[in-house]
Amino acid sequence: MKKILITLAAVIAMITASQAQQLPLYSQYMMNGFLLNPAMAGSVDYIPLRITARQQWVGITDAPATYAISGHSKIGDAMGVGGYIFTDMFGPIQRTGAQGSYAYHLKLGSETKLGLGLSLSAFQYSLDESQLDLLEEGDNAVTYGTETVFVPDANFGAYLYGEKYFAGLAAQQLVQFK
Repeated sequence: MKKILITLAAVIAMITASQAQQLPLYSQYMMNGFLLNPAMAGSVDYIPLRITARQQWVGITDAPATYAISGHSKIGDAMGVGGYIFTDMFGPIQRTGAQGSYAYHLKLGSETKLGLGLSLSAFQYSLDESQLDLLEEGDNAVTYGTETVFVPDANFGAYLYGEKYFAGLAAQQLVQFK
């Protein structure tokens, strides 16, 4: 029975389409949680403007690199808006995008608030086929130019916070484009 289940799981894994690394990889989430959760927009009494840079495998040509600039602000006592732009590069692949966020903050107690946020984003995915190193030349599917596609998306988040604690939950890529 165990062998049948393992075989069945392997077959299912092979016939389903897999997608990964659709979103940029960031480090230091504690320093800029807004990149992950739109409900954090307007959760502080100042305007945090942040620049984020991440370079993997330093010294290796065409290694993954991600750069972003973000900011958000409180509007009145209960709302927040924010946005960020980014570029994510890995060899012949480049993703560039922008996101705008809106959050509403509900007061649950004397020091506890719940932020609910929604963001709309737009990404441009580019593949520079001239940088590909192919085993066989002459494939008609490869144009050796730059293929570009534009993808809209949306994210939702919840952020519970107080003076000495916080917890958040975010759902990204609500609009699934392939």
